[in-house]
Amino acid sequence: MVGAWQRWSGALARSTERDFERMVIPFLRIIWPQIDQVPARRAWDAKGIDLLVWTDDGQFPCAVQCKGFTVQELGRDQLRQVLDSIDTFSNSFTKCNTYIILHNRDGKNAEFRNAVQKRLENLVASGQVNHAELWDRQQLLTRAEQRLKEMITDSLHTYSFELLKSYQRLFSFGQSFVRNVPVKQFNLRFRRYEPCVRIPLHSEKLVSASELVLSRTQARWTLLAAQFGMGKTTTVLHAATSSKHTVVLIECRSLPDRQDQLTSTSLLLEEGLKSLGILHQFSDADQQVLYEVAALTFKAMLKRPHVPFVLIIDGLDENRFYSRLRGMEFLSNQLADLQCPVILTTRLEHLNAMFGDFSSAFQEFSVKQAPKRDARLIELEPWNVAQAVELSTSAWRAASEGEKEHLQTLVEMLRDDSYSSLYGDLPRNPLMLQFIIEDVADHGVRLSDRSSLIESWIKKKIRRDQSRVMRASVGEGLDVEDFTERVLKVMERVAGRMIDPGTHELLEVIDSQEVLDCSAPQFANADLLGLVLNSLLLPVGPRRGENLPLTFAFRVVQEYLLARYLVRSREDESVYPKSIRDFIVQIQADRS
Repeated sequence: MVGAWQRWSGALARSTERDFERMVIPFLRIIWPQIDQVPARRAWDAKGIDLLVWTDDGQFPCAVQCKGFTVQELGRDQLRQVLDSIDTFSNSFTKCNTYIILHNRDGKNAEFRNAVQKRLENLVASGQVNHAELWDRQQLLTRAEQRLKEMITDSLHTYSFELLKSYQRLFSFGQSFVRNVPVKQFNLRFRRYEPCVRIPLHSEKLVSASELVLSRTQARWTLLAAQFGMGKTTTVLHAATSSKHTVVLIECRSLPDRQDQLTSTSLLLEEGLKSLGILHQFSDADQQVLYEVAALTFKAMLKRPHVPFVLIIDGLDENRFYSRLRGMEFLSNQLADLQCPVILTTRLEHLNAMFGDFSSAFQEFSVKQAPKRDARLIELEPWNVAQAVELSTSAWRAASEGEKEHLQTLVEMLRDDSYSSLYGDLPRNPLMLQFIIEDVADHGVRLSDRSSLIESWIKKKIRRDQSRVMRASVGEGLDVEDFTERVLKVMERVAGRMIDPGTHELLEVIDSQEVLDCSAPQFANADLLGLVLNSLLLPVGPRRGENLPLTFAFRVVQEYLLARYLVRSREDESVYPKSIRDFIVQIQADRS
């Protein structure tokens, strides 16, 4: 035993009498959660019992007699005390399933051990107990550690299933899932003192992403990236619930966002276990002890060769510390010694906005694992109509009779390509498609209310991002509705700048500095990463140098926001494309 376990072994060796009893309780509760001290020097003391699992009927599940000796080595006097306690228990005629003599020394004294064990066997032979055992402090800690391993493994399976269910409950048809989706794969090649290079891999266009992220690879770790709403968390959750491996899924948003709380691998895993709630049934005082040793046990489990675990750190972009260069360097160091496969997930816009910093941090990560320096990058791409049809059809199957008719219209619109006049490119994003499916199931296809629908979906997306309170953001301290309105105004101004002055056609790309200029009236000292992670703007590929070209995630959103900008600024709309003019008419009608 090392670290926290070793410290506790020393603390138990130094404790005596009632202090020893109190100190062993958290470890015994891992095995018998209801065990507690009996009143001192009363009837229970006369029965040779210090700790007890109570029951109102029949024999007690467990009784423990504690011996916190002050001497360094066990001798005849200590043997006499133990035998007297066993006889006291025997004469009490108290029945229990398990009776334990627990002392604070080691188990090296064979004479002491054999004499005590023989007397305990008499208790079993008499039928007073079913099991009687002698434990030293090391044996207690070993039993507790073994039980912790079982609890951790069981909790990991349960947590993944419950988390997947919670995500599915966010939508009326959240259980609908498209398994085979478009992806791109890359090798991330690292060489000392050189920038990271992304090397495209040839692969099938449509694959099961949830199977791909857990597939065998020579890469030291896998990075799964996707634009907002493309289902990266859903992908890893389906991977976790279907895998034969034990998947350790830690959400970055549940971890502290301060460096001083995450300074070691053990602290990272301790916070991860807390987020899983594996010890929620214990008191706060017991948890303080048990999470520390559980983290050390967990770390040892993940460091073994050929370990049957997969570690997923989900949502780097949702933690202010880990989304920055310094945090990535820390994470690299914390994960470097683990032998299990490691999967990191983040938004593609975060990866592209920070790629220069990621390259630096990942290079440090990879050098420590030489010669396994290469990593793997999997990008979930925007869907094709075929995936949108598949998800909508799956929702149709789960719908009520009244909803089926509405959703059948949506499916037909997707199949004959007539959807684009109403929804633009929104159905290529699973999140936005879920919004559309919910609305169509409830109200049918609302051709006349297109602008208000798109506004509603934009606001839902911004609110959803803002709910990730640990993520890098702008406008700290604003309530969610004020924040949403300010982001909308920023995006209106951005759309207003993305116009060719000669033709009045929409431009595809805008410089990141212009975006920051547009944000200044709404957010003082706006942070570019915060804007990217809380809007509908995406980087156009990885950042190189200081500038980051940006684009709107959806063409139809850009058109709608430009129309809002023109209505607000009262510019002449007649020179703009028809798609913009149509939106202007709808917006003015909604506001009249």
